[in-house]
Amino acid sequence: MAQQLKPEVDNALRAAALDVFATRGYALATMAEIARAAGVSTGNVYVYFENKERLFHAVVDDEFVASFTKLMLRKVRALRGVPDIGALGPDAPYRVLSEELLQFWIANRKRVVILLRGAAGTVHETFAEQTVDRLVQLALAYFAGVRPRPSAVMRYVLRDIYKNFVSAMVGVLATYDDEKRIREATEIFTDYHLAGLKNVFAIPARTLAESDEKAS
Repeated sequence: MAQQLKPEVDNALRAAALDVFATRGYALATMAEIARAAGVSTGNVYVYFENKERLFHAVVDDEFVASFTKLMLRKVRALRGVPDIGALGPDAPYRVLSEELLQFWIANRKRVVILLRGAAGTVHETFAEQTVDRLVQLALAYFAGVRPRPSAVMRYVLRDIYKNFVSAMVGVLATYDDEKRIREATEIFTDYHLAGLKNVFAIPARTLAESDEKAS
């Protein structure tokens, strides 16, 4: 007779998987760790989920990844043609989408951490890189009037800046589970980040062109 699956055990395993994947990353996490966190035997995990991959997809499903991607792309597109972020009112599309994305991050804190820091070894292991690329596109679109043809050095610098920004945001989500603190930290990092970007794009194009020439 097939063992009857219990919803409470299934929920406990999913919650434990989120904790372990967010803390350890998919590649290092084991089914035994997840079982211990859920308070069940390792063998019992396999009754509910055939393997670690199936368990991962149960807690970080394609619908979630698609929603995350859609929100990111909408935010990137909303910034095109905007001359000054600081002058935008609270009802501006960019502001509305920024708030929507932040709410999504807060509501799905552990899933976001997994996708951006712990997805190595899964089909989503390049998601963090893709996110950085989208943010670089956002910056280039926003500053197109200042630097319509960014140099290779500029693109390299932007990628490094956004890698650090994404890492900082993941750190916030991994450290805090309180919405107020997440918002406060996000605001500080965002203000610091935008101020830094303005300084980067203020560097004379000639300086970066000379750097490219030396590199070649």
